[in-house]
Amino acid sequence: MTLEEVQAAIRKLHNRKSPGADGIPAELIKAGGEKLAQAIHRLCQKIWIEEKWPKEWAKSVLVTIPKKRGLADCSN
Repeated sequence: MTLEEVQAAIRKLHNRKSPGADGIPAELIKAGGEKLAQAIHRLCQKIWIEEKWPKEWAKSVLVTIPKKRGLADCSN
């Protein structure tokens, strides 16, 4: 992963969305600017070289939000 790819990924983050499990909103990551992008890039390089990543990165939380009424009906 190049620094440019990290910067592009940061730019693509959507504002005003709920933060992930880390509690860090996209606006804060974007406000970190060049220094934060470089730090994230160094971290990704280290993980790539050592082939080990934090346990927290392997965990995700999926929250389903129903869009229809009649939730007792499994087809909804």
